[in-house]
Amino acid sequence: MTRNCLQQVRDFFWNHSRADQPTSRDVRKGDGVFVRATGSRKLSLTRNERNDEQRKPLLTKSPPSSLRHFQDNLYKGRLYLPSTPTFLEDQINESSSRGLQEAATDIHTEHSQGTASSSTLGSFKSEDAESSKSLHPPQRSNSGSALYAALFKARHEWPPRMNSYFIPNDELERLLDVDSIMDELGGSQLGPMAAQELHILAQDISNKAPRLFAILVCLGLGHLIPQFIDEEIDDEDLPFGRTDDTKMLGRWQLCSKSRPNEPIRCMAGWNRSNIINFDREQWYVLAHVFDNNEEDRIPHYDIGNNCILPFVKDEEQGDQVKQGGFSTVWEIIIHPAHQKLHCSTNSEKSPPSMALKRLHTPKEEEFLSEVDMFRAFTAHGHPHLVRLLATYRYKNRYYLLFPFAKSNLRKYWESKPIPDFTGSMILWSLHQCKAIASGLHLIHTRQTTQCLAYWAKVPPGNGSFAGVEDADRTFGRHGDIKPENILWSIEIDEIHIDRCKCFLERGYLLIADFGLMDFHRRLTRSKVLPQKIGGSQTYEPPEMGLKKEISRAYDIWSLGCLYLEFITWMILGWEELSAFPKARGMTGASGVTDDTFYTIIQDAQGRFTPHGILRERVREWIRVLHGQPRSSLFIHDFLDLVEDKMLAVDPSTRIACGPLNMELMKMVERGEKEPTYLTEAQPYKRKPRKASTRRFVHDSSSPAPILSGLKRSTTFIL
Repeated sequence: MTRNCLQQVRDFFWNHSRADQPTSRDVRKGDGVFVRATGSRKLSLTRNERNDEQRKPLLTKSPPSSLRHFQDNLYKGRLYLPSTPTFLEDQINESSSRGLQEAATDIHTEHSQGTASSSTLGSFKSEDAESSKSLHPPQRSNSGSALYAALFKARHEWPPRMNSYFIPNDELERLLDVDSIMDELGGSQLGPMAAQELHILAQDISNKAPRLFAILVCLGLGHLIPQFIDEEIDDEDLPFGRTDDTKMLGRWQLCSKSRPNEPIRCMAGWNRSNIINFDREQWYVLAHVFDNNEEDRIPHYDIGNNCILPFVKDEEQGDQVKQGGFSTVWEIIIHPAHQKLHCSTNSEKSPPSMALKRLHTPKEEEFLSEVDMFRAFTAHGHPHLVRLLATYRYKNRYYLLFPFAKSNLRKYWESKPIPDFTGSMILWSLHQCKAIASGLHLIHTRQTTQCLAYWAKVPPGNGSFAGVEDADRTFGRHGDIKPENILWSIEIDEIHIDRCKCFLERGYLLIADFGLMDFHRRLTRSKVLPQKIGGSQTYEPPEMGLKKEISRAYDIWSLGCLYLEFITWMILGWEELSAFPKARGMTGASGVTDDTFYTIIQDAQGRFTPHGILRERVREWIRVLHGQPRSSLFIHDFLDLVEDKMLAVDPSTRIACGPLNMELMKMVERGEKEPTYLTEAQPYKRKPRKASTRRFVHDSSSPAPILSGLKRSTTFIL
């Protein structure tokens, strides 16, 4: 029957087409088909119109030798029978006595008899009709179906207010079951089909091509799914890639992912509008999935530019975005059906938030350097080091994903202006200080060479930090310990339930941003000034001001400054803590004020080597803390540890991270056994100290020191 239909179409167009002159007018029929025809009046032709080489007939000059030949002519664009308006060109004899209306009536009659209707051509089933499936652009079926409405309702918009959407995987799985697919197919344009045959088709779609079917349903083209199934095109072939036909201008085609150079045959006749719609809307069901299939490995994804990210919360444009010199950080929530990276005990009520960090640099080597340390520490699972969950590249930018922390340590202090001086609160604070030291110890004992080997990277050449030699470059070092880089979190996951020795109801502290030093070393090769570097000058040690070698002792000084602020908050509260920078600040003749914890002593006449001292106002502040009513034996011991062993101006005499952990552990054990050790006020018994840890004492024969000008905490002796 199919062959007979094609034979009638061929005979009709051959009998009604002559290779003579056409008219210069296109007249539209009422059904949307355009016909080029002549009236009864003979037209005058130009010389070019008389030239047979310039007039290319739309049909062959002799009858087609076969139905396949006729179909090929149709496929090559010589004739289109669409359901949407396009041109149907028919050359009619100029001497014909029939007018345009009569010619249109003949074609309309042939259509009504099924000779050349688009619906007939689209329903051929024989092997000779394979190419005729795509002879016309697809016709939309009823877009008001229940499945269409459900898919539309399940969409999530991302980015916000950008008219771009994704349908979550769990919704697709729920909506595209066999029964729903059968209901959709039963109301489509497939025609009569046995129930058993329909069920087999629905099962095939559900198993192999649910996403492809969802795309077609959203486009109102669900009835075309059998053509894709016959061509063995399914979800494994998504996303389709667009390729432009160089031989035919404006002809666009889609290719399977697995066969990128082979256009999909059943889409060959789709018009540009349908191609564009499919190319765009296929991404609605292909949102990225953040999964981790390799244990103890941090996954990295190269995400295509057209892919939609499955974020249900995105605070990039919010007021809590943290902007830094090297990155921007904000809160996101990934749809739970699209991530298996992170979960918490709170996930049952709502999906966990994550911190998304976007690096400002697009350079791969700087991205790799940023994540070196994170990758090295992943296997350890330390509960007080922030975990890098995943990284990805998207639109030529690099991103890092972390668990979201509610606040940082400074904001936590501010949120509790007058902390309760109870045993549980002080013990929690001591546990957290010990936990920070424990995390820093892991950083200090992890060799950078091992981290670089993990990436198969060769260590860079010797670098410097603001012109300072790096003595311990083969070991990890944080380089920017400060309250802003200590995060406070209440998210309880499997790591913190099992291993975090803290009071979970109060939350816990995490060290963050310990990949910053690698950025410092790279930048200093370009002679970048220290104030242009992300590390805080407030917490830097004296060796920075002296341009001497830096080592892991750098972090011990910074941690000592942080501990001193922690003790201040426990005893005096937030208001006094916020006044501490001003209390220790010094302003030089240039008008520049700094709030570092040290001062550099220099002799203008060169009688002694410049060196640093712990700033006298810091010492005075410590003496004040010793005399407070809340000061217990624990407070006195902690202040002595900070002043004598952590804020030692000579880095070689500073306590190392291992012994520091042991000192803090002794305090923890005593506090757990003796609650009065933590909270009962005791007078301070001054302990003898080494002169080198207190202040610089000039030679008695030298003139009295005169403060003639300060520059970055420098005192000059004239």
